[in-house]
Amino acid sequence: VAVAGSLDRAAELLPDRPLTWKRLAATAFERKSWSEYSALSARHRGKLREELENDLGRAAQEVERGSVGGARRLYSTILAEAPVDAEFATLVETALSRLPPGPAAESQVRAAEAWLTWAHPLCLVRDCPLSTAAMGRLGSLAGTMLPGDEAAFAALAAEDRTRADLLERRSDELWSEAWAPFVTLKAKQQAARKEIVAARATLLTVHRSFRVRLAWRALAERLAAVGVVPGPPLARDLWEAADWWFDRGASRLDLLPSRAATGLWLDFPQAVPEGALLEMQWDGRYLEPLAVAAGATSVRLPLTVSAGDPGAPEPHLLEVRVRSGDVRPAARVRLD
Repeated sequence: VAVAGSLDRAAELLPDRPLTWKRLAATAFERKSWSEYSALSARHRGKLREELENDLGRAAQEVERGSVGGARRLYSTILAEAPVDAEFATLVETALSRLPPGPAAESQVRAAEAWLTWAHPLCLVRDCPLSTAAMGRLGSLAGTMLPGDEAAFAALAAEDRTRADLLERRSDELWSEAWAPFVTLKAKQQAARKEIVAARATLLTVHRSFRVRLAWRALAERLAAVGVVPGPPLARDLWEAADWWFDRGASRLDLLPSRAATGLWLDFPQAVPEGALLEMQWDGRYLEPLAVAAGATSVRLPLTVSAGDPGAPEPHLLEVRVRSGDVRPAARVRLD
C-alpha cells in the first residue's frame, strides 16, 4: 500500500484472494477510512464465500478418492473460516453434514461454540436458524467445553430430548438465570406440541430476571400464563435503552414491531464525541458496517422491518457491536 500510494492501486497489484481483501480492509480500518473499509470487507466476504464453496467441491472429490483425512481438513477449514452469520449458515450446515466422524480439532470446537452462541438467541426470539441435525453436530463438536446449561440448550434445539432431560436432571441450578434460556425453549417446544399445561408450568419456573425478555413475554401471553410481568404492549414502534440486553461484547434488542418499516433509528443519549463504526446483525444476518459521524445524536439503520400477519406479529433480533469509537449502542430505537 505504501508503494502503490492508495488502497485502490494496491488492490490492482495483488491477487484476487480473500487474504488480500482482508488485509486491505484491516489497513482501511486502521486509517479509519470507513467507506473503504466497508467496500473492502464486502470484497473479502464475497471472495471468501466463493473459496469456501470451492472447498466443499474439493472435499467431495477427496471423499470419492478415499481420502477421508483430506476431506476432514477441508470441512474443518470451512467451519473455522466461515463468518458466523446467516449468509454462511448453509455452507456450514453442508460441511457439518458431511464432516467425517473423528476427534474434534481445536478449530472445530471454537467454531462450534461460536455458531451455537449465534443461534442461541435466534432460537428463542424466532426459530432456530440451523437445522436440528446441525445443532446436534455442533453440540457434539463443542463437547465438554460447553457449560451444562448451554449443552442442554443445544440438545433441546437438536430435538435430542433424551440428552436434554439427562442434563436437566443432573443440574441443581434450573432456577438460575443461566438456565432461563433453556427452560424458556423447553416451554416453547412444549407449546408447539400442544402440551399447554406443561408449557405453562415450565414457563413459570424461569428466573424472574429473564421474564422481561420478548421470548418469555410473547410465550406467556400466548399461553395466557399467570404471572406475566406487566409492561408496555409487546408490539410497538419505540424501544428504550432499558429494553436492550448484553452478552459477550454485543448489545442486543429483541423487538416486535407494530408495523412494517424501511429502517430503524438509533437515538443516542448524547452527541457522539468522535466518529464511530458500528457492525450489526439483523435476524442473524450481517449488515454493512455503519459509520457514525462526530457530533451525531442519531443514526439510521437501513434494513427491512417486516411486521408479519395482524394476528401473528413477526419478532426480530438486532445485534450491535462497536468496532471503533466511544458510543453507547443501547440507544432509544424507533421505527422509520
